[in-house]
Amino acid sequence: AATFGVFGRRAPSELLGDEYQDDNDNDNDAGGNDDDEEEEGVVGEGGAGGAWAPWLLQLLGPILPVEPSLWAEQPWYNKAYIVLKAPINLLVGLTVPVVDYDVADRNWCKPWAVLHCVTCPLFCLFAAKSWDARVSGEFPVWALLLLLGSVAAVAVAFTSSGDAPPRYWPLFAFAGFVAAVLWIFMVANEVVALLQVIGLLFKISTTVLGFTVLSWSNSLGDFLCDVAMAKAGFPAMAVGAAYGSPLLNVLLGLGLSGTIVAAGGENPLPFPSSRGLEVYFGFLCVSLVGSATYVSLNGFKFDRKYGFYLIALYAVCLATSLGVALSKD
Repeated sequence: AATFGVFGRRAPSELLGDEYQDDNDNDNDAGGNDDDEEEEGVVGEGGAGGAWAPWLLQLLGPILPVEPSLWAEQPWYNKAYIVLKAPINLLVGLTVPVVDYDVADRNWCKPWAVLHCVTCPLFCLFAAKSWDARVSGEFPVWALLLLLGSVAAVAVAFTSSGDAPPRYWPLFAFAGFVAAVLWIFMVANEVVALLQVIGLLFKISTTVLGFTVLSWSNSLGDFLCDVAMAKAGFPAMAVGAAYGSPLLNVLLGLGLSGTIVAAGGENPLPFPSSRGLEVYFGFLCVSLVGSATYVSLNGFKFDRKYGFYLIALYAVCLATSLGVALSKD
């Protein structure tokens, strides 16, 4: 969820900034007429206070792309970026419940919890491309989820309070995880479709786009995370993640999805073949065998020579794959 902005609910004092907290303390000390003005919802001279502000900002917190107290301090390009991402921030906030143990009340907001009981299941059905699915060929699944979600929303409304999260609030984290994964699934599909359009417009092979732009963008997050862990003094964790993440993608991304597709059809799943992919698979085997041999002979230590070897091998692999793919085209 953090990829799309600030989705977690923040305390009203955090949303309004320190000025709201200072004004609140002064009003509590003064008492008398100030308390009466707060009950009437009168906004002070600073424009940040008012009795309506806490509950209103509590309600809008999950979808606000930036803290109101920080908006004026942002440069113009940040404001433009905030405005552009506001629609996505709104959609994600409406469909992904967030349980955050680092904020007050574990990010609990009763109106949003009630709303998520309905919107989260419907979004998951839409993102999974199963909106037209039917139960027993007659009753639509979306209507069933809408009915069950409404019942859950009513149950949450009558079994919880707005002051503290209920005991079952951590269960919303599982629903948020599924919704976040489906958001990533949707974005990944759109990125692949965009790459296909770019390939058609500029007459670039989809294989070339796959092992250049798509692979780089897909690996950038793992690359930064692995480097950060290695610099933080956890080299073993970084190396394990460098090999474990691609292994997980291959076994689950290709293996599990391919097994599901093959199990539902009579014919085996066809695998696209190209000389570029064959060259890439060949270099992958060379890299794995070479790494296992070198590390074993070096006493299971990674040194500078091994790093230069991997960089040189990738450069040769990329140049060879591009040459083969472009020459074929």
